[in-house]
Amino acid sequence: MPKVGDTCLGRDIDRLKTPMQRFIWSVCGECGKVRWVYFYRSSTVSNLCRSCSGRKTQKGLQLKGEASPNWKGGRRIDNGYVMIRVHKSDFFSPMCKGNGYVPEHRLVLAKHLGRNLHPWEIVHHRNHNRQDNRLENLQLVMDDTHKQITFLEKANQILTDENQQLKKALNGI
Repeated sequence: MPKVGDTCLGRDIDRLKTPMQRFIWSVCGECGKVRWVYFYRSSTVSNLCRSCSGRKTQKGLQLKGEASPNWKGGRRIDNGYVMIRVHKSDFFSPMCKGNGYVPEHRLVLAKHLGRNLHPWEIVHHRNHNRQDNRLENLQLVMDDTHKQITFLEKANQILTDENQQLKKALNGI
């Protein structure tokens, strides 16, 4: 039986995933349980065993939302869209994705209409800037209408670019 403070390599105690890492025989600071602990730069990673560490975490260190020191206001960017954190008790919480966030453009239009948007309703950004969520830039459309708008805007852009190239070619003659 090892003594408290003994060190060894992972391969000596059948830690196959970390065979060259150093471990130390240590005592838990809460319950007194002895176990092998990862030893890094002359100090142990944790003074507590797994069960004591879990109990300590559950006593209030798991702060969520505004109580968390990492809280950044409930706004984040996801795939170019501004996402807003909505509380579960909020009227617009049914529009949330599974993570508690709702796209800001959908929230702005839903608040303007005074109702939740259905999943099949699409909010189109008229100027194609996903972060410009002003009400005058948003348009509520159905899926087939949105596809038509997108197709026509792309076709218009292609024709505009082609027209500019032809004008440049004619000016060069």
